[in-house]
Amino acid sequence: MILYKDIVEFDIVIMKQILQKHGTDEEAWRLFRHFYVDPDGYPINEQGLRTRNGVECTADTIISTYRIRMHEGFNEQFINTFAQYRRTPMIFFPRELGGINTSRAARFGDRIDHALYDLKRYYDKKPCRLASAYALPKTQRWLQSFNDFHELVVWMEIDGVLIDDNDEVFDLEKNDGSVICDYYEKYTRTWSESYYHNVKEKIKPLIRD
Repeated sequence: MILYKDIVEFDIVIMKQILQKHGTDEEAWRLFRHFYVDPDGYPINEQGLRTRNGVECTADTIISTYRIRMHEGFNEQFINTFAQYRRTPMIFFPRELGGINTSRAARFGDRIDHALYDLKRYYDKKPCRLASAYALPKTQRWLQSFNDFHELVVWMEIDGVLIDDNDEVFDLEKNDGSVICDYYEKYTRTWSESYYHNVKEKIKPLIRD
């Protein structure tokens, strides 16, 4: 069985070969993207995909290859960051077409804190922006398997890291201990440098060997 970790190792080998033979320019990046395999859809261990209430869940990266390249370039540092932050699958959502994984990227510019804030609103029975994803059959079954947002956070093992003791979502743009209280007026795919580095620092406790 090919596992998540096998794909990560494969990608790192490809990165090193391309950097060695073709350098760090745009053409080298395109070549890497051609051969790159996203590890998120692969089983995390020999038991297969993580499941909840009969629903298969796949990993959802918090810092994508696109994001690393935008902030650090395609170079040796890119490899180091990829190896550090992608070796551990950190967040899991149901495997379903049009589900939370892809919807959160499009709706919130790939910001995990705002996706979690939206999930909190779902459990608080407030209007949420990923409602169409939450209504999908598998996703709905998965969401309903948790009694509340706290239970979901504990299952994800992100309590105390992305979520505070009161089950509020830390604002990673500010990164001063404050929590998200509302949506942004507009989301884009562009992250500020501070947000990128704050996310990297914040999720370090989620990296496991």
